[in-house]
Amino acid sequence: MGSVSKVRRQGEPQPSSRSELGTWLSIAVAVLWIASGASLSTRYHLVFSYETLATMPPLLDILTVSSGMFLILGITAAVFPLCTRLMRQDEEWRLGLAFGFASSLPLCLGMARCCSDSIPQPGIWEVVWFALSTGLAIGSLARFDSTAIRLPRFVCDAILVACVASAFVWWLWQSHWYYQSFRLGFNDFGHFTQRIANTAAGRGFLLETPVLPTFWDHFNPGIALLVPLWWVCPSVYWVFALQS
Repeated sequence: MGSVSKVRRQGEPQPSSRSELGTWLSIAVAVLWIASGASLSTRYHLVFSYETLATMPPLLDILTVSSGMFLILGITAAVFPLCTRLMRQDEEWRLGLAFGFASSLPLCLGMARCCSDSIPQPGIWEVVWFALSTGLAIGSLARFDSTAIRLPRFVCDAILVACVASAFVWWLWQSHWYYQSFRLGFNDFGHFTQRIANTAAGRGFLLETPVLPTFWDHFNPGIALLVPLWWVCPSVYWVFALQS
């Protein structure tokens, strides 16, 4: 049987041009993602009323982000161009970059608020949208050709462990900062910690106070797992560590 040659259609991008285009698009996505994350990180989100308080006018909040947060955003955003360079199929990197562009919706709304008062004010849904679209974007871009990374297995495992450990330390430091800054209210942090302390001291199983039943407001028997740790060292940082 004779071989059939495949003729590239006119106007179809060459592999090199596709790679260059994907690189520039991924850089644009990374820049927009950093700007959106910086804008969202300067807001206060009230858990009780589900309200969002903007600390600065739209677009100016990007300039007030802390240097530490900006560094974390920049390192995370490097995933977009890195994974794009390693992609193997067009559908995957296109879908990943599309979700990446979608994550900049809060930033676009901020720009629109500068021009019109009819745009809805910032809300908690913008954070959820940003997290969801970011996860879908990175999940799509993560399907790259693993053979393109010429690293030993133990190096890849070490990078994964370092990322998990960094996230753990970051969340633990955040809890410590909130605690030292008196930003943790008695509800629910104080309620649950009091139940752990009372159980460890033998004052009733997960009782917050003798005049109320055990699960009068929340059904949370899982916090009893912290009681043995509380015997070793009575510290609220057990709660922070478990949360992290």
